[in-house]
Amino acid sequence: MGTVRPGPVTSIDRTAIPVRDASPMYRLRDDWLRFDFDSDMDYARLIRRRELNVSVRLHWCGKEVPGRWLTSSPLFGEDGEVNKVSRLVPVLESPPGGSTAYTYHAYVRIHVPGGPAMPQGSPEQAGYYDLRHPADDLCLSVGGGDMAGNHGQSTILVYPADVVGAAARGRH
Repeated sequence: MGTVRPGPVTSIDRTAIPVRDASPMYRLRDDWLRFDFDSDMDYARLIRRRELNVSVRLHWCGKEVPGRWLTSSPLFGEDGEVNKVSRLVPVLESPPGGSTAYTYHAYVRIHVPGGPAMPQGSPEQAGYYDLRHPADDLCLSVGGGDMAGNHGQSTILVYPADVVGAAARGRH
């Protein structure tokens, strides 16, 4: 599902998230990090052609290999959430190597407190993290699938723990 390349990580107050981005997000409270990245994949076109559900996935990294899942986020482009009606415009300055690039972003809450114990494998099991003091580097990828068992994942990009922690603490 494409090759992703990192962009900036910035802290953003929930009130500064554009309305077109905020509407599909769940529980818009607290402070957030915005992860910007490029991909050689037009995910809107992929969603239209394959009817896949696509999202951004965030994990702790262990030697650049995804470890424990933290959270997922909707995928956003310049005009809001990327879905089957989106029309993406390539970045004018494509990266070296000549492949066309599309720009995306995702939002992740800076801090999620611990909750009640969940059974092994439960989706709620992730949670409880604090990106102001990251436990490790963060692995980010774009992935998706459908109910028929078709699925895929982009390459994995790594955001170093010190970069993430500095961005998360930058709000103070």
